[in-house]
Amino acid sequence: GKEEDEVEEASDNIKQIQFSIRKKEGYAFPFEEPFITIAKRITELSNDKLGWNFWDFDYPRLRKAGFTINGRIDDGMWMQHHYDPDIPLGLQHTASYYNFPFPWKHLAGENLAFYGIADTDAPLWILEILKPRLEQKGLWKGYNELVYKFKHVLERISVRGYPVNREKQKA
Repeated sequence: GKEEDEVEEASDNIKQIQFSIRKKEGYAFPFEEPFITIAKRITELSNDKLGWNFWDFDYPRLRKAGFTINGRIDDGMWMQHHYDPDIPLGLQHTASYYNFPFPWKHLAGENLAFYGIADTDAPLWILEILKPRLEQKGLWKGYNELVYKFKHVLERISVRGYPVNREKQKA
């Protein structure tokens, strides 16, 4: 009954990588060769990409594993938070508001491939309804300017580091 992030300890150990290009369709690969090379070729494509908690969870782990991810990368969790900051941001919880047809998080231990495909499919169900809602309420521009673009500035700073003047720090 718990979300997988409540029972799994976050680590850099990647077990599987999954993709979806349309609703109700997905692909799950074990994180081993030759699938790592295939997955890297997919993430290097210039098409738009969408994930859930991708910016803060998946992206740093994939980058550490040597992945380059090209194209615009949106994070549905941050979109949802911009739209309605008062609801919990778990993927399964949020997907239930956007007509996703079934719960799946409990399958992480017993059917990892199916779980992973559902996990990559659910954000597409959400985006299909959420983006038009953001646009209708005039919130898309705010997400794009204040969340999407600013997050990427913060990400570049975290990779590069923030310069510290040690003399002023001591003072």
